[in-house]
Amino acid sequence: MQLLLVGDKMIHDNWNDINGDDIKNVSEYMRNESLACIDGGVLKKFEDDFACYIGTKYAVAYSSGTAAIYAAVRP
Repeated sequence: MQLLLVGDKMIHDNWNDINGDDIKNVSEYMRNESLACIDGGVLKKFEDDFACYIGTKYAVAYSSGTAAIYAAVRP
């Protein structure tokens, strides 16, 4: 079976492989940290850090791109 590629060039993704450290860190968070913003968990820290990174006062994380777009265009 032959793979047809656009322009006959291999398409490479830029995603890094998940390694053992990634799995360990996620497992540790799931065991010991709250993911909810209600009590200031890791999600709240991510939102605050991301807001600072992009130079805004607030940032809101969503579970999917679809949810984010829906929230952005909803009156």
